[in-house]
Amino acid sequence: MLAFTAMSELDFPEAQSLLLKIGRLLFALSVVASGIYQLVTGHFVNLVPVNPTHLPPPWHVYLFGVLFILIGAGLLVRRTVLAAAIALATLLLVLFFGFGLRVALAHASMGYVWVDPLMMLAILGGVSLAAAPREGSQRSSVDRVFEKATRFVPLTLGAFLAYCGALHFPYAKYVASLIPPWIPAHMFWTYFAAIALIAGGIGVLVPGTARLAATLSGIMLFSWFFLVHIPLAINTHTVSEVSRGFQALQDSGVAFMLAGTVGIRRS
Repeated sequence: MLAFTAMSELDFPEAQSLLLKIGRLLFALSVVASGIYQLVTGHFVNLVPVNPTHLPPPWHVYLFGVLFILIGAGLLVRRTVLAAAIALATLLLVLFFGFGLRVALAHASMGYVWVDPLMMLAILGGVSLAAAPREGSQRSSVDRVFEKATRFVPLTLGAFLAYCGALHFPYAKYVASLIPPWIPAHMFWTYFAAIALIAGGIGVLVPGTARLAATLSGIMLFSWFFLVHIPLAINTHTVSEVSRGFQALQDSGVAFMLAGTVGIRRS
C-alpha cells in the first residue's frame, strides 16, 4: 500500500522536476568534489583506475583534479552543460576502454573487478541525463545523441546496482566490516543492502516500477555517504573512503535524474 502511495506521489510533474534538479545538482557537485579531493590529497579518486606498478607522473593527478572541477562547474551552468558533458563523456570513454575494461578482462575471474567498469557506464549514462536538453530549448545534433543515450541509462544503472548487490553475498564479511560499529546487526544490514540493490537494479528496468526504484535507490546511495563512507574514513583514517563517498553521491545523482526523466517522452 505504501509503495503504491509513493508511486502516485512521484507521478506529479513537480516531483519529477524536483528529482531531476536534485540529481543534476548532486551529479555536478560530486564531480567538483572529486577534483578538489585530488588537488588536496594528491591521489586519484577511485573513478580513475591506476596501475600500482606503473604510477603516472604526480602532475597527472592535479591535471585531472582541475579537469574534474572545471567539468563539474560546467555542468552547473546551463550555457556550458553540453561542453562539460562532452568533456566528461570523452574522459569516461577513455578510462573505460583504455583502463577499466582492460583490467577487468585481465582479471575476469575476480568478480569485484567488474564493479569499476560498470560504475563508469552508469556514470556515463548520468552524463547523458545531465546533458539532455531542457524543455523548450533547441536541440542540436549533439543534443539528440545524448538524448538517445538516455534510453540505455536504466540498463547501465540497473546492471551496476544488481551486480553490486550480488557481490554482497560472497563478500558478506568484508561488507559487514564497513558498517559503523554503532549500527547493530551488521550481517542483517549487509544482506538487506544486497537485496535492496538487486531489487533496485531490476526495478529500474521495469517501466511500472522504474521511477520508484530509481528514487529509493538514489535515497539509499545518498544515505551511505553519511552512514558508511564518512564514518569509515574517520574511524580508519582512510582518506580514499571519502572518494568512495563522492562516488556514492554521483551514483545517487544518476538514480535521481533517472527518476526525474523516466516516462517522459521528448519530441
